[in-house]
Amino acid sequence: MQTEQIQARGKAWQSLQPALAITSLLVFLFACALTDKHAAMSAIAGVTAVLYFASTFAFWSKKSSARSGVIIFLCSMMFLLATNNLKGIALPAIFSRYFDVILLLVGIALLRQVMASLNFTAVLGGYFSRRKTSNMTFGVTLLTAFLTWPMSLGAISLLLDGLKSVIGPRFNLAKIITRTVCITMVLMPTTIGAAAVWVAMPDVPHLKAMLVGIPLFLFSILFNQSAKVTVIAENETVTPSRDGMRYILLCVGLFWGVFIFSLTVLNLNSLQSIAFTAVVLFVVDHLVKKDKPWAEQLTESAQNISGEVLLLLSCSVLTSVCWLLFSHVPEGITAYVGGLTTLQIYAIILFIVPLFGLLGIHPLIIFSIAWSIFSDYLTGGVVDYQIWICLFIATQLISPVSINAIFAANSLNVSPSNTSFKMHYGYVLSFNLFALVYLGAMSKII
Repeated sequence: MQTEQIQARGKAWQSLQPALAITSLLVFLFACALTDKHAAMSAIAGVTAVLYFASTFAFWSKKSSARSGVIIFLCSMMFLLATNNLKGIALPAIFSRYFDVILLLVGIALLRQVMASLNFTAVLGGYFSRRKTSNMTFGVTLLTAFLTWPMSLGAISLLLDGLKSVIGPRFNLAKIITRTVCITMVLMPTTIGAAAVWVAMPDVPHLKAMLVGIPLFLFSILFNQSAKVTVIAENETVTPSRDGMRYILLCVGLFWGVFIFSLTVLNLNSLQSIAFTAVVLFVVDHLVKKDKPWAEQLTESAQNISGEVLLLLSCSVLTSVCWLLFSHVPEGITAYVGGLTTLQIYAIILFIVPLFGLLGIHPLIIFSIAWSIFSDYLTGGVVDYQIWICLFIATQLISPVSINAIFAANSLNVSPSNTSFKMHYGYVLSFNLFALVYLGAMSKII
């Protein structure tokens, strides 16, 4: 009898999980958006966050990033309790600090659902297998940069899965795609890492920051030309219909139209605009293809981003704890850091801080700690913004636990160690040397 009751409760919980995951995430986002306006919203955000993570435990518990988030959260809480500083943490700041980044995650998850419905991977493979061009590297680079805006890091899996059977060598293809996905961050916050820098430096004029980032972008594109790829197999089996191609072009045009509209007319920032655009495309896609299961795809999206949401909230707590901790650092240490020149701090950020990624520390954790240490000793201008972006680029490429390495490894069926430091150490060293010289010079001019 007890066994039957336990099984009945288990089935009831399984049927409740999808609805709870969607509902709790939506209420959590709503509460986070209003934490600065209503005191009760922080409590609501906390409760719904617990419900959200409880209902998605089976998904985020398998991710190393989420497990790192749990460890960070527990260590942070132990520190706060041990030092009796629990009241020193402002809950509204915890929930609002990375709110726009979480919106970006939601948007990207919805856009992946739309891309899957377009059969985009198969179309890519069929298109490139019939292309006879002397510079396939440049074509893949442009396509990757174009798709990174709506797809973020998801472009790595999408492009590698779609192209690895027709374009090779596959490791050169992975180099081009992963590096290009990262370098787009100097132009716009297209990944979680760049978005974290964006929200940490809201007063930076981002159009000016983008202009400063263009030479970094061009250097990377030119450097990538050494990774040559060619067509290795012809695939005539995938010939998309005219209606299918029209629908793909319609979705691409709709994305950019709604994105520009939300930026210019609605005055949303880039992260909010991607989320808004994703919702519009998701709704339009379902109105066109009425046989698609709304609830199933929304549930899948909510579950897939749970690990990253957990890590973001944990890093938000970590940032607040670091501010408390570093306020008690001996004056000798702060005087030493304060005595460093701007160029020396840049060199530390570019060449020393990323090395912690080799130890399996997530790039977002590294940024949270490094930001707490060095941000007070920098001006907070556009050059500093690009330095932090370059930190993320370096760390994401050489860290075996970064999403870049994991996505590429999964697509190529190899270990993440083969798609991180081993693949990118030469590129990262060259790029960071150029970034140090260029941004060091720009810090004197701007």
